Amino acid sequence: SLIYMKLLVRIDGNLRYFIWGMFAPLVTAMLLLWPIPPIYRKLILGPILEELAKAAVIKKGHQGVATGAGFSATENLAYIAAYPEEYIMHILRMLFTAPMHMIVTRQTGLGIEEGKPVSGYLFAVALHSGWNLMSIIIFM
Repeated sequence: SLIYMKLLVRIDGNLRYFIWGMFAPLVTAMLLLWPIPPIYRKLILGPILEELAKAAVIKKGHQGVATGAGFSATENLAYIAAYPEEYIMHILRMLFTAPMHMIVTRQTGLGIEEGKPVSGYLFAVALHSGWNLMSIIIFM
């Protein structure tokens, strides 16, 4: 995630957004412990809560990229800790979920920047839900 961020955004001035992104999964993880079916957690509640947590501090698109990179870094570390033997999954997550989190959070930031925060947020949630649905279909 840090490599992607370095390529896409200058880290100067965006470090605090990257750091917030690293802590946002801790907030959403606690909320995602609610006893609901996993499919609803992955397709509905997860994207809603994750995008809301990431959006809490951003005001511009590039801040969303940095926040998404930080979020992805922590989320990938959590997956590595939970499933240490799943090397292929970790490689795929690092290659694809980091850009996904950066892109969808950027959409929220662009919405805020353009005075359409709800539209940006809902678009980000829809993209995130679509991504999660695709991963369910592929890895069933």
